[in-house]
Amino acid sequence: MTVFAKAVECSSLTLAGRELRMTPGAVTKRLNKLEERLGVRLLNRTTRKIELTEAGTEYYAKARVILSDISLLESSLSTLSDEPRGYLKITAPTLFGRIQICPIILEFHERYPNVHVHLQLTDRSIDLLPAGFDMAISNLAMRETSFVARKLAIDRRVVCGSPGYFERHGRPQVPADLLNHSCLLLRFPGTKEYRWHFQEGDLHTSLDMKGKGALDSDSAEALHQWTLAGAGLSMRSTAEIADDLRSGRLEAVLTHNIRTDRHFSVFYARREMLPQKVRVFVDFMCAKLGRHPHWDVGLGF
Repeated sequence: MTVFAKAVECSSLTLAGRELRMTPGAVTKRLNKLEERLGVRLLNRTTRKIELTEAGTEYYAKARVILSDISLLESSLSTLSDEPRGYLKITAPTLFGRIQICPIILEFHERYPNVHVHLQLTDRSIDLLPAGFDMAISNLAMRETSFVARKLAIDRRVVCGSPGYFERHGRPQVPADLLNHSCLLLRFPGTKEYRWHFQEGDLHTSLDMKGKGALDSDSAEALHQWTLAGAGLSMRSTAEIADDLRSGRLEAVLTHNIRTDRHFSVFYARREMLPQKVRVFVDFMCAKLGRHPHWDVGLGF
């Protein structure tokens, strides 16, 4: 089950084997045995890619829950005799927080009902300690050395727009084409740069998007609504728009220029004795949002 889930998340038997420290042949053998035991084909495999069958999609969804529960059980065994309790104050970005973090906090609350969780959703950077936060979940770098960062899922950011927008204005073929499009920007007071970042071959590149659109906001939720309405293009995380991409409400462009060096992370203060409520929540979050995020499965890029 673990080998199958890793193969799906990596979209490659070779990459799955590398992460599991197995040869591609050993990965294939394990998958063949699993399919023989279940009596169904889970994956359609070619030399370039793997695709889930209908049975494989159903099996993966349930396997991910089981593997996550096993990971959580193992990480929480040491706390069974001393149930975590207290007040936990967390901050996360608005759209990502609503779509991905809120459901996880509900699961956490069901498992640890004695921990009171306060979640503040904001797209602005917060000075955590003075504001009384125990932790932040973010895709931004934390400059202060007094914080520990635990990496979560990869944050793949794509340029997206509505089908109607592309019908009216065409599709950009290379990043530089965006300079001729209306682009929706996330803007905060004092913001001086509006750069969108891309991968072009072996190079990391960026474009200054200032002045390339008539709409900007300090809210990711506002940008999302404007993008759906066809007002322009925006650069959003697949964590925020995966369902829109699958349904066809939004379409991604320049998918061959996506950078894969960004991650979501959970940040918390560096302490000699980490409070149990913080440690348990961090372990819970890491188990739910591993390196290969569930929301990217099946997007096709």
